Amino acid sequence: MRGNKKLRGYLPSCLVVKVSRGFSLVEMMVVVVVFGMLLAMGIPNYRIWMENTRIRNAADSIQAGIQKARVEALKYNAPVRFTLVGGDSEWEVGCVTPVADGDGDGREDCPTVIEHRKAKEGSANITVLATPADAAEVIFNSLGVIQVNPAPPSPAFTQVDIDSNLLEATDSRDLRILVGVSGSTRVCDPSPELDVADPRRCP
Repeated sequence: MRGNKKLRGYLPSCLVVKVSRGFSLVEMMVVVVVFGMLLAMGIPNYRIWMENTRIRNAADSIQAGIQKARVEALKYNAPVRFTLVGGDSEWEVGCVTPVADGDGDGREDCPTVIEHRKAKEGSANITVLATPADAAEVIFNSLGVIQVNPAPPSPAFTQVDIDSNLLEATDSRDLRILVGVSGSTRVCDPSPELDVADPRRCP
């Protein structure tokens, strides 16, 4: 026996088999339970974050659409409207009075639809409410200034409130777009909990 022990000490390291102890069933179950608890706590927060991101995406998209209409009015030297389609974040920009192709380039000189964005493009499950309540569009004249729709007369919206229809009021980070007579826009936070001096707060 002593000889074997002595011989074993001279064996090359490549012939020595090391036995490593793996995870036991109990240890694996503990890991699974802990992982499940962390996942259960993280999913609601992730969902809230995702829905608030959709609110921000919708606000950025609508603001960009309004500015798009203003730029196109200057470009075409003609009235261009921005229209909210339905009660979600879908919108459309197009000429108030379409002009057919007169220069032979295969495109309308002032298109009926210049750009159209659907709600599912990054901002689904969003509720959009314009003020005044009966207003759904803004029309820019050839100088890029807001005008009243001549036929039939209707007011231009002055603000757009955006929130999620999947979140509780305490979890939703609602946003508001303010539209000035000159066509300027601003995205702000309507929450009364923000400090008066906070630049994100709506006036």
